Amino acid sequence: RWATRLLREDANRQALRLRRQELLLEHELEACSALSALVRQFLPTYHFPAMDWERACNEIAYDFAKLDAALSDFLARHAAVLPEETLALIGECIGLSREHRFKITTPEVPPTANKAAAALYEKLWQAEKELLKVLHA
Repeated sequence: RWATRLLREDANRQALRLRRQELLLEHELEACSALSALVRQFLPTYHFPAMDWERACNEIAYDFAKLDAALSDFLARHAAVLPEETLALIGECIGLSREHRFKITTPEVPPTANKAAAALYEKLWQAEKELLKVLHA
């Protein structure tokens, strides 16, 4: 009886642990899908065949306010399941968008905002890559 009870308790603990892992994986997958969609939502679109990288970064810079809101919302929904590296990268993206969004006061994007947009773009891709790495581990 004693051994049977111990085995049953151990089986219950194992089942609970597996259910928690399953829920965590489900939430990580949801977060990864949401981040992938967000990254693609803000990819610059090509308006003409010879569009250069600087012009693409200008498009990202024009969206700093939208990016800030979207990334903040993403963190509010998914921060609990994100790995530290991904959290840090998204935090840096939010910081870049907040720091540089008010520097765009004319149709021309200042060089500092353009460089910030390029850095933000790279960090978003890196965040997605890190999250996918954790998900596939």
